[in-house]
Amino acid sequence: MTDRPRARDRYILDEDHRVVPASTETWNHFMRDREVAGTCYNYHCVAESVTDHYCIFTQFTGRDDRVDDNGPPLVFFTNVCERIETEYSFPDGTVVGHEYVDFPEGDLPRYSSWDEAMAGHAVMVKRIEQLETDTVAAFRAAAASGRENDE
Repeated sequence: MTDRPRARDRYILDEDHRVVPASTETWNHFMRDREVAGTCYNYHCVAESVTDHYCIFTQFTGRDDRVDDNGPPLVFFTNVCERIETEYSFPDGTVVGHEYVDFPEGDLPRYSSWDEAMAGHAVMVKRIEQLETDTVAAFRAAAASGRENDE
């Protein structure tokens, strides 16, 4: 017997945000309809938050991302991207102001329900806000220490 990759099960969300198994055709229609409306790339956007330096977004993929068959399907994830201030000028005069770069933090948190995804998003936002606060405090302490050494 050879090891084969597990077929990815497909899911959609019902009107109450419950995860429902779906055929590939139904899943394709569901995801295509949300590509236009969503702001989180090509997935159904659950939540999106922007801090001073990061963009945190939680999405419904509709594909089971489990590596084995244990537990409920993992069909949501939260990602964090670093915002880099840039300016691009296009020939038509359009200027774009931010570039998003993936946050280098290993595996993305994954969830099996809308409520878990919303809770996970809130936890990640608090974590990133604390990271920003700690970083600013560390820079201020280093600057103050440098001024004391100059005197």
